[in-house]
Amino acid sequence: MSNSQFHNYTFPAELDPSVSAFFSNHNVNEWTFEKYKEFCLHDNSRMQINAILACYQDNLKKIINNKDVPINIKGKAGVLRGNTKESATEKSKLQNIYNVNIKTNHGTVYGDVFNNNDSSREDKRQKVDHVNDKSSTWNINNQEDVWEAVRQYLNKSIAHDFCLEKYHIIKCGYSIKCDPSIPDELWAYFKDDDYTISTPFQTCSQYTTSVLTVMKKNELKAIEEVVKSLEITEEIPSTSQNFIKEFFYVCLYIYRRPNLYNRLSINETSFNHSFIWLIMEFVVDSMPDMTLKFSPGEYLLKCSNEEYKADACISADENELSILETSGKILLDDNSKYGSDHIKIHYGALSIFNAVYKKYYWATEATASKLHIPFLHARHDMIHLWSLGFCSSKLYFSKKVFKCKVPRDMTESKDILALGNLAWCYKCLLENAVKVIKTMKEEHEEYALQKILSSGAESRTSLSTLLKLDIQKPVKGSGYNLLLPDEYNEEQSSVRYTRSK
Repeated sequence: MSNSQFHNYTFPAELDPSVSAFFSNHNVNEWTFEKYKEFCLHDNSRMQINAILACYQDNLKKIINNKDVPINIKGKAGVLRGNTKESATEKSKLQNIYNVNIKTNHGTVYGDVFNNNDSSREDKRQKVDHVNDKSSTWNINNQEDVWEAVRQYLNKSIAHDFCLEKYHIIKCGYSIKCDPSIPDELWAYFKDDDYTISTPFQTCSQYTTSVLTVMKKNELKAIEEVVKSLEITEEIPSTSQNFIKEFFYVCLYIYRRPNLYNRLSINETSFNHSFIWLIMEFVVDSMPDMTLKFSPGEYLLKCSNEEYKADACISADENELSILETSGKILLDDNSKYGSDHIKIHYGALSIFNAVYKKYYWATEATASKLHIPFLHARHDMIHLWSLGFCSSKLYFSKKVFKCKVPRDMTESKDILALGNLAWCYKCLLENAVKVIKTMKEEHEEYALQKILSSGAESRTSLSTLLKLDIQKPVKGSGYNLLLPDEYNEEQSSVRYTRSK
């Protein structure tokens, strides 16, 4: 977006009719709170200032979260919202200050990024790469500007020798709270307030309801009869129908004996053997067209530079694809181990990700950027599904895709359904990873031949140069309990379910 386009931008009403007409009738430079207040009071002179402020902030939030709004407009809206939030809480009339260090061609510049609304600081203001001008608008014109700013904040927020910030990994996704080390103006670019999960159960809702209803009675023979009753129809994708039916069969097998939690609480092995491995094996078996290999038990990760033993691994051909980390028996209640294993499995996933990039280093960045490595972390009574992906050079994201509670028995319909949705999400992520790696391999081999056979081959950057390779497996120590991600409670986590295709 050019400067003239930026200054003349008005919010298109069709993107979100719930956003006030003020933002459609005024260009972005006029989106100040004072002008918005005048707009509201013109229509309703008795409107309270607090109500106007709340509406103003809510409208800006909608604009920030709208995927069709240009990224530099989101930056401006984020700054405006941050400024009014600061005024509303009356914390201080001084500007926000964020510490940064900026690496340049001439060395390192240390300084502060100021909220430039305070005129008394104007002559003392440090000029840094992602601060634009006196209007305090972030100098963000594209996604790369966002990632550069995030890198600087991650470097400044390293609080532990093995925290994810040191690996340059951003935590985000389902139920994850805003990272306090990253300002709201930046966090707004990749947070998702409208989180959506694709579910196969909506395609066979009547059948699913019938099975869950019978499950509440916990009578195995009756449940088996209902599970068998699914009639395959052409209107519904066979993949979804087969997945749902086989999932309920797996549930019948897992809960064929009573008191599941008693068995899972014996030790970590029993937790894996009697529950988690069965789910992982079911997911692998649901993809017969793909050459996936499931390796349960203590698996030595080949791509790791240090000895790394996973609790299970899924491979595709010669490539390790996904791993499991189980933090002891069910209901262990050990946050120190939970935190240590949370970091450990991220190290393993990062090792897998980097190995693919290093192996197929001549693949295009456009294809490689689509690679997401899924992994599972089982702790306490929950299974957490994560996905590790690439943002930009030496910067990754770890997205919480979904989580579910281990159902105590088949009468817990909500947890049974959540388990099925987690398994489906895991399946979709594995399928996508296999397809992306296949394309990366083809592109790598094709380009390698081009370099030999043609002097006019396009110039391409090796993917290995984009990776953060100075990573270490966590060692025993203290403070790991503080490294668990801060999450919203279930009732605070907003998730929307859509029918799988």
